Amino acid sequence: MVRNLEKELALLKRELAMHDTLANRSQVTHEPLSEQQRYEIRQQVRAYLDGVSDDIDVRLYPLLFR
Repeated sequence: MVRNLEKELALLKRELAMHDTLANRSQVTHEPLSEQQRYEIRQQVRAYLDGVSDDIDVRLYPLLFR
C-alpha cells in the first residue's frame, strides 16, 4: 500500500510539473517551505500586524498568496 501511494505521489508531482510548464511557471516549487522561509514569513507578518511594515513581499512566497 505504501509503495502504491509513493508511486501515485510521484505521478502527481510529474503531472503538476507538466501543468506548471504549460502555464509558463517552470520556476515554481511545490516542496514544503524550509524553516528559514517559514521564519521569514512569520517575521514579515508580525511586522505587518504590529504596524511596523505597510506590506508583505508576496513575490517571495508565490505559493502562499495565489
